[in-house]
Amino acid sequence: MFVDVVPNRKSPPTILIRQSCREGGKVRKRTLANITKLPPDTVEKIREIMRGAVLADAPAKLENAFTISRSLQHGNAAARLFRPETAVSTLASQLGLPENADEDRLCETMD
Repeated sequence: MFVDVVPNRKSPPTILIRQSCREGGKVRKRTLANITKLPPDTVEKIREIMRGAVLADAPAKLENAFTISRSLQHGNAAARLFRPETAVSTLASQLGLPENADEDRLCETMD
């Protein structure tokens, strides 16, 4: 992905987020987003992020960006779904999970 500036004859340039790929020896560009209306400093930050830069102020802003309203347990519900006697699908057998996959083993794999 990259930021592409497309000049227009009598109007300001169009600024696009694009993706390029090769098809049959030709380079094709696919437009993912039009960011023309964003402020120039924001466009520059997007360009930097796409190049792999980490913005210095990002962690501080993200810290307060979300509020956890509730947290549900997943290990014990998933373990029940994988047991042969309570299975709702063949996922456990397709993945080759042991029949004794309990909450502790599932939580260990997430760690």
